Amino acid sequence: MKKLVVLFLLPLLFSCESDPSQSFIPDDFVGSWQCKETSTLYGQSTYDVQAVLAAPSDGLMINNFYNNQLDVRVLVNGSGWEIPLQTVDGFTIQGSGQSNGDATEVSVSYSVDDGVDNDQCSAIFVKQ
Repeated sequence: MKKLVVLFLLPLLFSCESDPSQSFIPDDFVGSWQCKETSTLYGQSTYDVQAVLAAPSDGLMINNFYNNQLDVRVLVNGSGWEIPLQTVDGFTIQGSGQSNGDATEVSVSYSVDDGVDNDQCSAIFVKQ
């Protein structure tokens, strides 16, 4: 009987799958990131951004967003980023993204509207 119990519990001991409900805090994302962006207006580009803590307590400020020196507020929620609707220097921005399992890469989709054109973007942010 003991062997049967051990055989039943053995797979539970060696289960190594990561938890898809991983939750991060803003501190996990602070630092330098490389952004690989694809824009419907400008094609592909790669540039650096900086993530710093910002109020409220679940917030970050991404400096040089859209490779245009924009400081954009991002909320960290669970394992994702939410870019709430905001207007920064005449650009209206909104979007969201999802982090990988260890907060070193975030895939983000967002729109940037300058009042003339509405650019749809997707980007991979990779922590440096």
